[in-house]
This record gives sequence, structure tokens and C-alpha cells, in this order.
Amino acid sequence: MKLIRPGRRRWVYILPAIHLCACFTSLIGYAVPSLQYWGIAFTFILLFDLPISGVAYALVWKFPTIAVMWIFVVGTLWWYFLSRGIEGLLDTIIERGHVQHRSAPKSDTRKQA
Repeated sequence: MKLIRPGRRRWVYILPAIHLCACFTSLIGYAVPSLQYWGIAFTFILLFDLPISGVAYALVWKFPTIAVMWIFVVGTLWWYFLSRGIEGLLDTIIERGHVQHRSAPKSDTRKQA
């Protein structure tokens, strides 16, 4: 993959960082009794991570700790790979926009004798 925009790659980490912060926020909601209302955030995290959270829905009945760890780790990786896919798509679109067009041969404006 050709690096077109070398200085703009840091935005790829924003979505996974937001996901991880939301996971920790919801965990604080479950751990601290006075902040219980923050625990509802985990419901929305499961909805936003829907392809990945399918495994967590299956695991949560017998192995809730593994399900939560799955959402923390694999959900964050999911958002990282989504960001990288968007980055690759944007690089492809930008690369197509910078195609050098061949100029048409100039027509001879002199009169032919």
C-alpha cells in the first residue's frame, strides 16, 4: 500500500480509542455503585459492535467475564480495522483523483503550404 498522506495517519486511532474509553466508562458504571447509571453505556457499545458482539451475546449466559473481555479486546480491534479500511478506501479515492492525464497533441495552427 502506497503511503499518500504520511502526516495524516493518526486519525486511525481515534475510533478505537473512543471505543476503549466507552468500555472503561461502562465498566466504572458497574464497579462503582454511585455511578451505576454509566453502566447503560455497555448496552450501546454492544449495539455499535454488532457483528463482533454476536459472539459476546452467545457467551454472556455462561461466561460473562469472557464476553466482556471479548468486547474490550476484539471490539477495539474491530474499530481499528474499520478505520484502516476507511483509510485504504480514502487513499484509493485520492490516488484515482491524482491521475496524470496525457495532454492531447497540440494542433498545428500554421497554414500548410
